[in-house]
Amino acid sequence: MTEVYNNLIPYNKTTDRKTMKGIKLTERIRYMHCEDQEGNHGVLILLGAYGYPTKALEVNDQKDFRFAYNTFVSVEQRQAEMRRPVRELSAV
Repeated sequence: MTEVYNNLIPYNKTTDRKTMKGIKLTERIRYMHCEDQEGNHGVLILLGAYGYPTKALEVNDQKDFRFAYNTFVSVEQRQAEMRRPVRELSAV
């Protein structure tokens, strides 16, 4: 995860003193990183799908990033599994 956190793709520059970068981590997970006079921080976003709402968590360091990313990956996988059709059992 360190390589993802340290190699963000530039997304949008707001001013000379504030910059924002964003990266698409998975199909539904995005990370927005902001650097300003107050320091570095970011927001990890799980986009809504299958009727579930969009969720966001603030990220202040790599520990926060790892926790939020692992949580969102787990949620994303569970939501996708609930959308899969149930296989019918057939009697032979």
